[in-house]
Amino acid sequence: TAKCDAETHTQYCLRPDGCIRASENHNDLLCKLFKDPDSYLSAGGSALNSARIAKWILDNKGDVSFIGCVGDDTYKDWLNNILQLENITSLNEAIPGESTGTCICLLTEQGGRSMITSQAAAAKLSSQHLHLEHIKRKLSEASHVFAVGYLFSHSPDVVHELANLCSESQIFAFSLSAEYICRQYKEEILQIMPRIDFLFGNESEIVTFGEALIGQQSISGKFHSRLNFTGGC
Repeated sequence: TAKCDAETHTQYCLRPDGCIRASENHNDLLCKLFKDPDSYLSAGGSALNSARIAKWILDNKGDVSFIGCVGDDTYKDWLNNILQLENITSLNEAIPGESTGTCICLLTEQGGRSMITSQAAAAKLSSQHLHLEHIKRKLSEASHVFAVGYLFSHSPDVVHELANLCSESQIFAFSLSAEYICRQYKEEILQIMPRIDFLFGNESEIVTFGEALIGQQSISGKFHSRLNFTGGC
């Protein structure tokens, strides 16, 4: 994350409050920001953010492990160091010759932000990785297993395998992640729904998922009623 001026926006064809996929044209910008003392480098991503918050809440009362996919580069080493400092066990799959996923967030003086994302190795997590002995052991020891809907866009077999590997005594939680996931992968979500103990989503994601299943049959009103009832308990 870093502040930027209008010249940078023009040079890299960025829009305020926009989000684009990274290309080779952005490599020099990424390297520049990584070395810039005024930029802020943070470990993030949907599932990783959840893991870090879980560990912060649990502190020394429980262990948290994270399974993702990284490349073989400087960012992999930096990320592993962050996880080690925060006492999160890294169970990442590493892809030789691949880059670790990154996201550039540029802030303008007017309060806007432009994002440049690169999934890179993050989109290559394999279900075979889950069957490595040390991974299987950690999964079997877990009381809760959490997966994000974003996985359906590139590694759907990983979600299904996680759901299958969880025993009945384990809590399996799933996040809808985004509205487009709810629309484009509704059938995949339905396939694992019987195994989901806790389903997470914001109001727009829940409504989008409902509308994807049964259309515009006043689903918004039904969900609003349910949300209001839950909020009053």
